[in-house]
Amino acid sequence: MAQQQGPSPGARLRELIHRKDRVLAVLHTPSAALARIMELGGGEAGFVGTSGVVGAYTGLADVGTATMTECVTIAGWIAQTVKFPVIRDGDTGHGGIMAVRRMVRECVRAGIAGVRIDHQPIEGKRKTQSAGVEVVPIEQAVARYTAPCQGGPRVRIPFPPPASPSHQ
Repeated sequence: MAQQQGPSPGARLRELIHRKDRVLAVLHTPSAALARIMELGGGEAGFVGTSGVVGAYTGLADVGTATMTECVTIAGWIAQTVKFPVIRDGDTGHGGIMAVRRMVRECVRAGIAGVRIDHQPIEGKRKTQSAGVEVVPIEQAVARYTAPCQGGPRVRIPFPPPASPSHQ
């Protein structure tokens, strides 16, 4: 496992995001072994997407099949294997506002640098590459995105979540 030295994974991710000299390419890392290969090849950041991980481990579609604990555990193994920051696909947050807070805290404990949270309804979630994806009302999406900053230990959100075409 890679030993954590220097800035935290989140701080390193913020440095990479805010640099001005070149674009940050974030590639999907479906396993720790492939993340190590990416690191040897010069990869600077990885993304653990549930579609690749769930599909690789179970052969099932990314429709909420894996639990929050399973997703954090797998992403944590990957993050602890490499020195570059790893971002996790947080799906819909695996439940309501309290579940989103817990998920982010668990990700921080696992050494995960960042989390991307969907703005799809919890029930009826679809693969993001599927036609007919619905989104929640903007107020619900904002509540989901800001939940980790409300109550309990503060979690720094380094940049605003991207707006979807339906929320612009």
